Amino acid sequence: MRRLATGLTCAVLLLGAAAALSPTPTTDTAAIPRQLPAGPAAETIPRVPIEETAFGSAIREAPAKGVSRVLLLTVARGESPTPADKAVLLQCGPPSGGHPKAADACKQLERVSADLNELHVSPDANCTKEYDPVTVFGAGLWDSSRLSYERTFGNRCELKAVTGAVFGF
Repeated sequence: MRRLATGLTCAVLLLGAAAALSPTPTTDTAAIPRQLPAGPAAETIPRVPIEETAFGSAIREAPAKGVSRVLLLTVARGESPTPADKAVLLQCGPPSGGHPKAADACKQLERVSADLNELHVSPDANCTKEYDPVTVFGAGLWDSSRLSYERTFGNRCELKAVTGAVFGF
């Protein structure tokens, strides 16, 4: 259930961020009541088919304008991605968003075509065997492809050795 809540939160944030960047307005204003995972209060969330959203239009019409490279990244202590201790939005092309090392993170992602499983920034790092788990989560778009990533590292040194600046916030 936590993974579903995290995924829904990421999707809502990504759709909101991309819609704000796109000149195409959303045309479907039908709303349906839905229960939010955060609590018992029901909220009305607009029902927007993905084909008709500004987000979907931006992917098909203008993938080179930077909207097609956006990731929501989170870091959490422990073996679960929730609750997240930190979360940032990273946009590449040009590097922006709330990420403090956006340019470095975008360069690292570019080298591996945003395949977070291929990141191995410092493979020779000498990390201790101390077990102090940290779990990262990333979801978003890269050149019109959706991506999702979740991994638990033994400690922050291992996290930095593998992901470098990408989760360095």
